This record gives sequence, structure tokens and C-alpha cells, in this order.
Amino acid sequence: MKKVYLYTGVFILLIVALFIIESSIPKPIDWSPTFNETHKKPFGTFVLHSELQNLFPGSSNEDVFKTPYEKLSYENNCHNTTYLFIDGDNSLDTESIDQLLNFVYEGNKVFISACSMPYYLLDTLDVSIKEQHDYDLNNDSIKKPLYFSNKKLTTKYEFDFGFSRSYFRKYNTKTTQALGFHSFDNEEYVNYIKVNYGKGNFFLHTQPFAFTNYHLLKDNHAGYVSDVFSYLDNETILWDSKINSGEEGTGNLDFILREPSLRFAWRLALTGILIFVFFMARRRQRIVPVIEKLPNTSVDFVKTIGNLYYQEGMAKDIVTKKITFFLERIRNTYLIDTSVLNDDFKKRLQQKTGVPDKDINKLINYIVFLNNMTEINEVHLIDLNKLIDNFNRKTL
Repeated sequence: MKKVYLYTGVFILLIVALFIIESSIPKPIDWSPTFNETHKKPFGTFVLHSELQNLFPGSSNEDVFKTPYEKLSYENNCHNTTYLFIDGDNSLDTESIDQLLNFVYEGNKVFISACSMPYYLLDTLDVSIKEQHDYDLNNDSIKKPLYFSNKKLTTKYEFDFGFSRSYFRKYNTKTTQALGFHSFDNEEYVNYIKVNYGKGNFFLHTQPFAFTNYHLLKDNHAGYVSDVFSYLDNETILWDSKINSGEEGTGNLDFILREPSLRFAWRLALTGILIFVFFMARRRQRIVPVIEKLPNTSVDFVKTIGNLYYQEGMAKDIVTKKITFFLERIRNTYLIDTSVLNDDFKKRLQQKTGVPDKDINKLINYIVFLNNMTEINEVHLIDLNKLIDNFNRKTL
């Protein structure tokens, strides 16, 4: 009982020490890009999602937790609506793209900001993107300006970390207008275009990191986002949630494991339960009785019967039974008729078993000899047993 209290005390002290250590360790910054509206990490979109009402005053905002296909195929009454997509790599499926094309053709707008976009959509709009991923977006500290073609938007915004080098290298000038540019390596590239399609427009943008928490809270970068969205003036804004694609778990356990403090508490609770079960099991476990192994009575029975035959001098009976068992095995195993033990039988037995002719002749002839004997002694029994054992070994 004293040991239980001792172990419990040590466990409590260990947990307290771990809690102090966990609390004192500075949390590293997670720079992984998620573009998730629930994430407050640098490259999440929590700030943007929270400011949608201010960016689009007078508009109603709706979070869409479905794919565009699921959303638009059952809601054909969308008018004066803009569908927003912000992601590092936009990978819409073909069915969703078809729904978006119909959605825009009817007079609505789609805004997509991504480093890469589906080929099917770009090909339909006669646009191509030059994707560049051979650089470290978290260590690219050189200032790079972003600006607009509209003469009323004169501010140049300088970006560093999280700058996408993807740009539009070709587009149809009859249906497409260049709205924005960015420059790096002393070259200017188009990064924001407007594509006319039917009665509506597609707005395609290759700088999704500009909409993340890091840049919205840095310098005057929020002004850049406001200028980008100044081309969108619809009454309804549909926000494509990152939760709809299964990138983030929505269960309680997923949320617990994502939060450091909750994750620590979860592990602590599991450890406490395991220790409690361990000590309680040791205190309450009953002694398991030892069960002796049951003797093999079959072997003893065979030995008894064998000794009985041997002691009674019943060699002929034993020989008869061994011959009967041997021929029964030949019939069941090799499907050979054993009613007549002639040369044809020997030939078929040799073909099926592969045992040499001399061994088969010797065994079968001896069986025929014993069947014709009236007096059989132990010597005959021993010789027969040796011949059968020799045959059995060569058929294995």
C-alpha cells in the first residue's frame, strides 16, 4: 500500500514538472500555408474572413462548406453574387468548374487567387499560368512591388515573405484585361486579370499569400487586398471554406489535437488513466490456478493394445491387420484395386509411387507369401514391418 502512495506521489510530481516545462517552452511559429479561415497562424485567412463585412459593406456573406458543384447545382437562383476562392493550389474538379462556368455565364462573378489553377478552367478561358515553385517563400526577404493598371490605384505595395512568383504568361486580349502586376528580378509580370465570360466575369489572381493573416497585419498590405476587391461589388459574397475539402478535421478530437494546451491535457488524461488501471489491476487481480495438462490417453491405449497382442503371441493377427491397413492405404491414397496382387498391380503401384520395382516386388510377394501361411511367428512380423517401413519412407 505504501508503494502505491509512493508511485502516485512521484507521478503527480512528474506531471507538474512536465506542465511547467511545457508552459515555459516558446511555441514555434507555424509558417505552413493553409489558407483556412479558422487558422490564426501566419498563412491562415482568419483575419480576412473576419473582415469580409468591412471589405464588402452592404453585402451578405455566406460560408460554403460544399464543393461548388454541390452548392450551385441545387441553387440555380444566384444573382448578383461573387464566389471567392483563396488557396495555394486550386484543384477544383471538372463538375465544379462546369457549374462555375454556368454561374458566371448567367451574370455572376468568380474570384480565384491561387498559385496554380485547374488546366480545364484555364483552357476554357484561353489563359495560361507560369508556375514557379523553385524558391523558398518563407526566406525570400527581398522587397517586391505589387501594383495595378488602374490609374486611380497608384499605390505600390512591397511584399517579401509569402510572395508567389506565378504569373499569367498568355491570355486572350479580346476577352481578358490585365488588372494588376508584380515585379521581381527586374521584370514585370501580370498577376491579376479579368476574363469576360457570358454575362459575368472571372477574376484570376496569382498572389494568394497577400490575403493571409501575416500580410493583412503587416504595413499597408491590407490596402492591397482592399484594392483587389474593389472590382467586386455584388450583393452576395460566397466564401469557399477550406473545411469543405476535408483538409481539416471537424471532430472534437481533431480540434483537441490541433491545440497545444488541449493536446497536452489529453495526453495527461490518458497517462493518468493507464497508471490508474495498472495499479488497480495489480491490487485486485486474483490468483490464477495452475491447470495440469491432460494426458494423451490415445498413445497409452495404443501401447496397451500392442503389448497385449505381443504378450499373447498373436503374431498372425498382427500381420493380418498390418496387411489390411497397408492395402487400405494403397486404395485410398493411390486409387488402386488391391483385390488381386498380380504383376499388373505391382506395375501400377510403381507408376503411382515411384518406388523401385525390386522393393515393390519384394513387399508384395512377401504379403502374398504371408497370406498363404498358416503359421506365422515374430520373425515374419518383423520382416513385414521392415518392408512396409521401407516402402513408406520412399513414398514421402
